[in-house]
Formats: sequence, C-alpha cells, structure tokens
Amino acid sequence: VSAWYLLGQAQQHAGKLEASRHSHQKAAALDKNHVSARNSLGDVLRKMGDHEEALVSYESASKVRAKHPTPYLGMGNVYLAAGKIKEAIGAFKKALDRDPLAAPAHYHLGEAYLQAENKESALESLQEAVQLAPNFAPPYQKLGDLHFENGDVAQAKSLYQKALALDDNNGPAQLGWANVLWVEGAENAAFTAYRRAINLVPQHPTPYFRLGQMYQKLGRFAEAIASLEKA
Repeated sequence: VSAWYLLGQAQQHAGKLEASRHSHQKAAALDKNHVSARNSLGDVLRKMGDHEEALVSYESASKVRAKHPTPYLGMGNVYLAAGKIKEAIGAFKKALDRDPLAAPAHYHLGEAYLQAENKESALESLQEAVQLAPNFAPPYQKLGDLHFENGDVAQAKSLYQKALALDDNNGPAQLGWANVLWVEGAENAAFTAYRRAINLVPQHPTPYFRLGQMYQKLGRFAEAIASLEKA
C-alpha cells in the first residue's frame, strides 16, 4: 500500500496526473482506511478538473476519519474552483473546526471571502494565516492586493516584498509589486517587473497592457501593438 501511495505522490509532483490517479486508486483500494491516499486522490482529480469525483474521494476520506481537517480543505478548494463560494466557506470552516491552527484553511477561507467580496472577513482570515505560518508567501500576496485596492500603496509594497522574499516565483506577488512601482512612477523598474510577471503569470492581461503603454510612449510601436494585442 505504501509503495503505491508514495509512487502516486512522486507522479503527482512530476505532473503525471493520470498515472498518479491510478496509483492512488490502487492504494485506496488496498487499504480502505488509508486517508492520505484518498485525500491525495482527491487532489489529483481536482487538478485534472474532475470536481465531482474529487468530492467523492474527499468525502470518503472524511468518513474514514471524521476529525481530520484535510478532506474538508480539499472539498473547499473544489467548491472554490467551481465558483460555489458559500459551499467553499462552509467546508473551510469545517476544516478549522477540526484544527483551528490550520494555516492553509485560514488562507483559503480568506480567498473565499475575497470572492464573496467580504473584505473584512478576508482580512481577518489572511492575517490569521500569516500569524500561524509566517513563512508561507501566499497570504502576504493576498493581503498586499487588499491594501493596494484600498489605496494603501506603502503597506501593499511591504507585503509584496515579504511574499517575494519567501517565494520569488510567486507570480501574483510579482504582478502586485509591478503595479506598485507603476503607481509610484518608477517606470524603468516597473518595466522590468512587468516583464518578469509575464513569465510567471502569462495569462494575466495587465503586464501586457502596461508594457504596451510604455512601448508606445517610447515610440516602439511594433512592440506596443504586440503587447496590447496579447492584453
């Protein structure tokens, strides 16, 4: 059982999701009480976009070990990805009922509150995540976004710096940092930051738009057109 589970974990980290799904299913079939295999199977199915089967796997894990928070964290992430915000908030709260010190649950609950446009509750949850896991970068980035949207550029800048110090490949934090530099009028630094943001979050339109503006200002119209078309 352990061999199938560990194989599934290795395959998941390598991005071989179909193979990982098979290995975790084997582990779960051989040991009906293997909660970690069922949770990991749910994670793989969620990444594959099979939300319905992911929920089945997480729910089976919760029945095996009702006091374990991880299945509810997984359910919450499935609901969040599916845009079912109310259900996501409920699932994350169940995870926290089982472990109030679970920093990822506080973080994802903050994400859900943000999507529900409940900024006050989001701020509280994200700050709790930072207190519990000060070396975890994503809550700093989300808090940075909150402060930036509220016009507190200095606080947002500090939070983005903390996020990037912990994980310099955090794409949303890099984008936030670039936006701060743009607002501050540091165009040369913003130019570099937006180009790096494109490498990390190539699907986001803002870096292309800002680069297009800067290229146009410099009279580099062909590059401006190319960037703005991507935006």
